[in-house]
Amino acid sequence: MQEVKISLAGLNELDAEELSEAFESDSVELTRPEVKEGELAEPATIIATVKITTALLAVFALWLSKKRRSYILKKKIKITYPDGREEESYIEVNARSESEAKIQITNYLKELFTDA
Repeated sequence: MQEVKISLAGLNELDAEELSEAFESDSVELTRPEVKEGELAEPATIIATVKITTALLAVFALWLSKKRRSYILKKKIKITYPDGREEESYIEVNARSESEAKIQITNYLKELFTDA
């Protein structure tokens, strides 16, 4: 089964924890900034790299569309294809409901596999 890697920057601790819980442990890699002693890091600076297969599209779409006050989302992502090719893109959603947001996100993610 093919997989792509999607990197999301700017996550906070809660987002990172929820994302890790939504996927198997080896599917999510979290990168936290190095903070020198006595310095403070930005609160939303965690980068998550998620291994996505076609079987996990719905899980990722559900996490991205999770209980938000509005269903307007613009997330910058980096996609790493199996052949090593990398591409930066945006997931943009403007939906009236969580289910509509999930459908839009799932359709976008499915397109990634036609390019893989």
